[in-house]
Amino acid sequence: WYQRRVREACISCLGVIINTMTHNYKLAQDCFKKFFICLAQYRKQYTADPDDESLAGEKQRVIRSLFTVGLLCQHFEFDHGKPHAATIQIQVYEILMFFAGFSDEEIRQNAIAGLGFFFIRHDKLMLKAESKQLYMDILKGFDAPVKLKWRVLK
Repeated sequence: WYQRRVREACISCLGVIINTMTHNYKLAQDCFKKFFICLAQYRKQYTADPDDESLAGEKQRVIRSLFTVGLLCQHFEFDHGKPHAATIQIQVYEILMFFAGFSDEEIRQNAIAGLGFFFIRHDKLMLKAESKQLYMDILKGFDAPVKLKWRVLK
């Protein structure tokens, strides 16, 4: 819990410094790429072999990456001024939705948190049928953990 708050504050400060003072957007993009690549590699490895024993060792890194990618997307516009403007936001949306469907509760909670941060800047994607269905399934589900429901409502 404490580490999440620290990460939120650090990325918020980074956003203010880069967006208003230095305009060093490459730094933000490099940070984003580092965390996003971690998620993409894990997804690829999990899709190829869900029972791979090396996946367990990557769990904490994936959890940090889910949370951090969402925060970075809240504070920075990575698609701005690019010819394929929606490409990055769609990729982030798809990967966060992939992890939001995981059976591991901790991974799901952090994917939902990442989606929440992501939706602050990209609110139209929150209104997609897939997003609404995810939230409704969690809130209506009797077997859904209370922490997960709380995360959706937060």
